[in-house]
Amino acid sequence: MPSTINVVSLLNVLGKISSESPIYYLNSSFGLYFEIFYPRQRGLVTELIPYQEVEVSPPSFSESEIATNQAFWQEMADKLSDLALGLKTLDKGSRMLGGWASREQNVWGVTLQQEAKTEEAKLAFERAQRWNPQNACADVNLRQNEVLLGAGDSNAVGLTPNEVQAVQQNYGTFEQLLSANGPIDEASFRLLMAAEFTSGLNHRQAVLNYKRAAVLDPENVETKLLLANSYLMSGFVGSVLSQVAEIKKVHLELDPAARSELIRLEALGHYGIGNKDAAAGKKDKQAESFAVAEGLLVAAITEDPANEVLLETLYQVYLLTSRYAEALILFDRHLEISPDDPKLLQNKALAHMRLGQYGEAIAPLALVLSKDPANAFARLNRAISYYREGDDENAKLDYQIVAETLPNHPAIHFGLGRIAERSGDTNAAIRHFEQYLEHAPKGTDEYREIGESLSKLKGQ
Repeated sequence: MPSTINVVSLLNVLGKISSESPIYYLNSSFGLYFEIFYPRQRGLVTELIPYQEVEVSPPSFSESEIATNQAFWQEMADKLSDLALGLKTLDKGSRMLGGWASREQNVWGVTLQQEAKTEEAKLAFERAQRWNPQNACADVNLRQNEVLLGAGDSNAVGLTPNEVQAVQQNYGTFEQLLSANGPIDEASFRLLMAAEFTSGLNHRQAVLNYKRAAVLDPENVETKLLLANSYLMSGFVGSVLSQVAEIKKVHLELDPAARSELIRLEALGHYGIGNKDAAAGKKDKQAESFAVAEGLLVAAITEDPANEVLLETLYQVYLLTSRYAEALILFDRHLEISPDDPKLLQNKALAHMRLGQYGEAIAPLALVLSKDPANAFARLNRAISYYREGDDENAKLDYQIVAETLPNHPAIHFGLGRIAERSGDTNAAIRHFEQYLEHAPKGTDEYREIGESLSKLKGQ
C-alpha cells in the first residue's frame, strides 16, 4: 500500500463510487471533499452527492427531505429526554452522546434556517444547547435566529469576549470549534470562514459562505463584491456578471474603491466568458467578450487615469491575451504613478522579453535587483535577457547566483549549458544539459533540442 494517497485519484474513485451507490460521511464536516460533493444530512450521517457541472450551490432541500429529517430529530429528542440527568452528573457517555447529537442538530438547524424554516430552526438550536450546554456555535445561532424572527438585537449576535476566550481555552482554533459543534450562521463569521476557505483554495465553500453572508447582511455591498470575486476565483464567470448586475441594481451610489472593484469584476467576468467561448471553439464570441472587457476598462481609465486597480487589470488582460505592446504603454503610465513598484517593473520586463526585446528588459530588472538583490526570478529573467543578447559573461554571473536559490530550475541549466557549449567547455555543457533533462518538462521542442545537443557532445 502506498505511503501517501494521491488526492485527485481518491476524489476520482469517490466520484465513480457515488455514481453507482450512495456514499456517506459519518458526521458533518468541511474541506476538500466538499468542493466536489455537497452534503445532505440524513439524520446523524451526511450523504455526499456530486455537484453537477453547472451547479454553483447545492439545490434546496425538498419538503419531503425536510420532513424526513424533522421526524428523525423528533424521535431522537424523545429518546434523549433523559440525557440532561447524565449531563448534570458529568457522565462521560452522556457528554459524548450529547456532544455528537448537539453538533448534528446544530447543523440541521443551520440548514433549516437557510431554507427559511426559521421557527423550526429555533427548536433545533434549543435542542443543541440542551444536549451540549457548552455548544457556543448553537448559542450564536440562536441569537441570530432571534434576529431573523424579529425578536433579537442584531448588534449582539456574534461571539462575546467570554465566548471567544472559552473557544481559545477549550478548542484552540475556530476550525476545531466548528468540527466539534457545527457551523455558525452569522454574517461576520461567514465572512471569516469564507476568507479561510479562500486561503485554503476551497473556493466553492468560500462562495457558499460569502453567499450566505450576503443574505444575512443584504445592505453590505463589500460582502457582495467579495462574493463576486469568489465566483471569479471559482471559475463561475456567469455568476460574476449576475452578481455585478444585482449590485448595480440595488446599490446606486458606490464609493470610488467599490466602483473600481465593480468595474474590475465586470471586465474580468466578460474576459472569463471569452475564455469559455474560446474553449468551445466560438472565436467570434470570444473576440466580442474580450472587446467588452477591454472597453469597460479603457472607458473607466479614461475617466480616472491614475486608477491603479484598473490599470493593473487592463495590463493583466493584455498580458493574458499576448498584447504585449499595449501592455507596455500601460506599464509606462503606471510607473509614472509608482516608479519603484517591483511587480510593475518585472511585468514590464516580461512584456519586453515576450516581444523579443531582451535588451529593453535588462534595465527594469536591474532596478528591481538594486532594491531586492535576493529576487531570484528577477535575476533569472535578467540572466536570460543577457544570454539572449549575447552577453555571456553577465548572463553566467546571474545564472550562477540564482542557482544557489533554485538549483534545479531547468532554465538555469539550459543557459549555463549553452554558454559552456559556446565557450568550448564540453564537460560543463554535458553536466548542465544532463541536469536540464532531469528537471525540465519532457516532450517540448526545447527538451528534444537539448537531448540532441547532449548526444552530439558525448559523441565527440
